[in-house]
Amino acid sequence: MPIKQKSALLANKKTKPSQPAKKTAPAAPIKAAPVPVVATTPAPAPAPAKVTAFNKAIEVAKNVAKAVLSEKEGAPQSTTSKTLQTPAKQVEPIAKVADSKAAKTEHKDTQLPKLGELSLENIINFDSPQFFGISNPARFFELMNEVKSLIAPGFYFGDNLFTWMRNNSMFEDQVFRKAWEENSINEFDRSSAWRRYILATSAYHCLNLPGDFVECGVYQGSGLKMVIDYLGGMDFPKKVWGFDLFTNDAAPSEDVLPVVQSRFKSNPMVTLVKGIDKSVISKSIGKQAIAFLHIDLNNAERELEVLELLFNQVVTGGMVILDDYEWAGGHRQQKKTLDPWFDQQGYRVLPLPTGQGLLIKR
Repeated sequence: MPIKQKSALLANKKTKPSQPAKKTAPAAPIKAAPVPVVATTPAPAPAPAKVTAFNKAIEVAKNVAKAVLSEKEGAPQSTTSKTLQTPAKQVEPIAKVADSKAAKTEHKDTQLPKLGELSLENIINFDSPQFFGISNPARFFELMNEVKSLIAPGFYFGDNLFTWMRNNSMFEDQVFRKAWEENSINEFDRSSAWRRYILATSAYHCLNLPGDFVECGVYQGSGLKMVIDYLGGMDFPKKVWGFDLFTNDAAPSEDVLPVVQSRFKSNPMVTLVKGIDKSVISKSIGKQAIAFLHIDLNNAERELEVLELLFNQVVTGGMVILDDYEWAGGHRQQKKTLDPWFDQQGYRVLPLPTGQGLLIKR
């Protein structure tokens, strides 16, 4: 998110906090620190209730309902859960991305990732320390740890999300999980697994559409690299454009483009372009059709400019993902600016609990 610093905010302030990991990357080879691994634990059992005639009647009704569901679905009750504590692996520096003129344009046969067999007995929990807008972190995590002990398994805790009794499909998808682990270089990358799965599954859909993939707001390249690795890596069949200022807020004169380029293993399908102005984007892409458009510029006016320039080039069925759309605080301006424009086009953005906005072109 290259345009402006996300400053940390207190809970009583109506601004979105900083995501410092996204703004302070040095221009050195990017490495990920090791974190704890997956652990399997028994699912918590509910506390016994007092027995009354009314409770007995309720229990009889529940048992009948369970029997009916069991006959229809044949699904056993979950007995265990796994807590996933944001694992990550080292990302090795690699060769520079090839010049766009040398990029191949022909599509390759890409084996789309397959899902493994789903276990009905095991449920994955996800736990991350990355949250924004908290005035008293110690107290917050103390309370939330108590809450987690009271709920059914299948929780996702991170990136300002707390849900439970969810499948957490992103961690059941082993191909995605590998791409996510290998491309997470900081806690922000690890905590935003749900956001990244939105990108990955949207890209999966768009892979079979005509047109290029475009990301405006590449930053360190973690999200873009993860999508490419999920969908074939070096065999990714689509032309990819990545636009960013590629600067470090801590040292504005520092050019981090070579560092980001080093992450793509000289993939001839990837072209990274320094700049986010309309003239730069237009000169690069021209009138090329677009299948997948991800916008993450942290600036409402810049994002509107990109939409005005590229939206008509998105093909029917193509997806537009707005990273900041549903975040309040410092990013509420995005919604205020973009909603009237989409209304004029006859579209309504689908707000997601991840903070993103999603739109399918028709």
